[in-house]
Amino acid sequence: MFVIGNNMIVTLVIITPNFKDSCLQTNVSVVTEFLFIGVESGLKNVYLELAIFLLVVYLMILIGKLIILTLVATDPKLQSAMYMFLSHLSLVDIVISTSVLPKMIAVSLWNNVTISYSACFLQLYVYLSFQTVESMLLCVMAYDPYVAICNPLQQHYLRDCAVC
Repeated sequence: MFVIGNNMIVTLVIITPNFKDSCLQTNVSVVTEFLFIGVESGLKNVYLELAIFLLVVYLMILIGKLIILTLVATDPKLQSAMYMFLSHLSLVDIVISTSVLPKMIAVSLWNNVTISYSACFLQLYVYLSFQTVESMLLCVMAYDPYVAICNPLQQHYLRDCAVC
């Protein structure tokens, strides 16, 4: 799966080799890789600029999230539950970015517009599963303000680490 933005439509063409089965004498098509057609025609003149932009964005994401992980791990004042959730959220964001952006950079830098079926499936699986983890993590993080608003006198008891 290849995501560029809201305005760009990426068309996939399935490249299938035909071969004959000796027993059945029928044609069988096997999907080996996908070809990104929409990317090739629309962005040829800005490939280098797009690759540099995506690389800068990817490096900024990695550096920012690694700073958050390092600060939460090393500072004793940041050892509460909410900061633990923030560090987990940073780790999930690193995995989500790493599952999509390197292929986007490869497409724009080296004009590598094909992706194998297994790589496409793996990228889709990692992206969607970690998006699900991120949504669940945000739901758990939203519970703390809910408790603070609905049960302000019991907030300290409910957030106590011994109870968790």
